[in-house]
Amino acid sequence: MVPWSLRQVSSRRWRQAQEHEAHFWIQPNALPPQQDRVAQRYAGLLEELDRQGQVGGRILEVGSGPTCVSARLGNRLRVFADPLMALYRSLCADAVPGHFVATVGEQLPFADASFDAVFSFNVIDHVFSPARFVSELVRVLRPSGLVIIGVYTHPRLFAAVRTLLDRALPWARELPHPFFFSRHSLLHLLRHCGLQVERVVCVHAPNHIPALHRQDWVGVARKPAGLAFRSPVSASAR
Repeated sequence: MVPWSLRQVSSRRWRQAQEHEAHFWIQPNALPPQQDRVAQRYAGLLEELDRQGQVGGRILEVGSGPTCVSARLGNRLRVFADPLMALYRSLCADAVPGHFVATVGEQLPFADASFDAVFSFNVIDHVFSPARFVSELVRVLRPSGLVIIGVYTHPRLFAAVRTLLDRALPWARELPHPFFFSRHSLLHLLRHCGLQVERVVCVHAPNHIPALHRQDWVGVARKPAGLAFRSPVSASAR
């Protein structure tokens, strides 16, 4: 069962988060510090997976934004998907190779088992339904392929309190984040969607009062060869 804290939000709440994201990225000089963050936190893990031959030749990044994290991998057939891609495409570096698709993660316009690996970084706490989102990543992934999901996490009690505030007190919301994950809830969700979690990696942890600050964790999980796909309930209209 999906934890109550990760159940889908209203379309209005989802749009609030998307509008906040759009406003953030159009600010002058918003992109360079985020590119630095991506390089510092994710490049090493991507290079390791690449060296181990675990990524394959056809990859999808969902919620790529303008940073396009997986572009740091070697020569691949790449697809970058994001509901705000019409805005982000002009911000992406011209040198980034790949196909760019405007779509929501809960309704990906790709056939089953289309990709060898699927990536998503700092996205799952911005979506409409985390369970539908991960189910779609699993659907378009080939058997034995990898799902790599990164998200900011909080201590479990802190995440629960922030979720309650978001649902009960709209004026107290952290607008870009409809969801607050703990490391435990991330693992629970991946397993709920049928994935085999191979490891979780902390790519960033503040030195000061860590209990009150976000840590950045990445889950690396594999789709079992015999996993039968169960189509999620169709996402409601945005």
